[in-house]
Amino acid sequence: MGLKINGQVQSTQNVQTANGASATVSFTENESSTGTYGVVLATSTGSTLTGSFAVVPTGEFTLSVGTAYSGVQFTIDGLSETTPFTELVNVGTTHTVTMPASMGA
Repeated sequence: MGLKINGQVQSTQNVQTANGASATVSFTENESSTGTYGVVLATSTGSTLTGSFAVVPTGEFTLSVGTAYSGVQFTIDGLSETTPFTELVNVGTTHTVTMPASMGA
């Protein structure tokens, strides 16, 4: 099993299981440069899992608003936005999010 970050192999582990069995595999990687990193976990049989993670500047965090249905309009700090919503904000700041009373399909 191999772990790639931004296309570069970072770690590998050998894992063997019986048919139908599962195993937990953990990788720990550290990135210090800000940015979004693509992740691919590949098995010897060719199966892959993909994802990503972001490293944000010191003193900031990612504020995300999501709903079961995309496209839901809401306000954040009085400004109209639509889900899914993600923004970097400063640590220690306060934000007001107002969601609609009903979000039917």
